[in-house]
Amino acid sequence: MIILIDDDLNLLAIVERAARLAFPEASFKQITTVQEAKGYFTNHDNELPKLILLDVGLPDKEAGNELLMTLRSNERTHMMLVLMLTYNEANSVVKEFYNSTLTHFMWFDCLNDLIC
Repeated sequence: MIILIDDDLNLLAIVERAARLAFPEASFKQITTVQEAKGYFTNHDNELPKLILLDVGLPDKEAGNELLMTLRSNERTHMMLVLMLTYNEANSVVKEFYNSTLTHFMWFDCLNDLIC
């Protein structure tokens, strides 16, 4: 399972469409807020995903970076693979996330290339 953490409800359809072509066995769950994500990952009955796709600019008062730090500091989720998604191409944003233990970053335009 792959969890998409993003408030854009249309993005799940785009990701699922791209995955049908390149990764048809993937299943997805969308979470739309930081609070919902924290609740999901602290509930030990919930299945942990193989991958988290996390939007940098969530609309909650906590940004994607803060959620990433929460995931990294939690014993249950600290080793999970997280791929950050953003429309922002500023190098400072990328550097900030790489400095916070992030190892994977993808701009939303790349998703458009996968399905166009």
